[in-house]
Amino acid sequence: MTADSRVIYSLTVPSTPESLMVLEGLGETFLTASDSVPDDIALILRLSVAEACRNALACDAPADRLNLTTLTFVRLGPAKDVRGIGLEIRDSGTGLPIDGHRPPYPDHMVGKEYILAELLDQHVVAKVADPWSLKLSSREVNSRSAGRRTREAILAETGERGLGLLALCRCWSLVRFTHDPERGTTVRLEGATLTA
Repeated sequence: MTADSRVIYSLTVPSTPESLMVLEGLGETFLTASDSVPDDIALILRLSVAEACRNALACDAPADRLNLTTLTFVRLGPAKDVRGIGLEIRDSGTGLPIDGHRPPYPDHMVGKEYILAELLDQHVVAKVADPWSLKLSSREVNSRSAGRRTREAILAETGERGLGLLALCRCWSLVRFTHDPERGTTVRLEGATLTA
């Protein structure tokens, strides 16, 4: 969490598939307690909690660490600005693999972009910000060179994770993965927006 954000709700659970319902329940508690959350933001929050928490709960923790997942709702701006809500999802895992490397990423990778997946005429791109963090985004693929692929072909190549990462990149202006060797990996989502 950054200095300019405030925790609204936070919950840590064991990283088991059964914990997904508990974390989704925290999301519903937040939506119920919040005044006038627009439907588009509520949709983004529900989708993001489900997708990011599902991935976090599936991460394998190192043998010397408890396998836990934490979901945190944070306020990034004035209390009345419902679009100033962010999410942080922390797991006990070892970080997102990029080009065969996990954090800390080698110095030669810092500042470079890597395509994680090509899905639905979009690339999911990871930019290595520093040895410990990545910024993800989506970028349109030139449709002439990409060709049309079926959902089955996409899933065979990337699995469900690729579709989830694309959804997060399309719904948030900031998707950042940060790894801390002691605490695990945190996904920070800021700037909820439905992009065309």
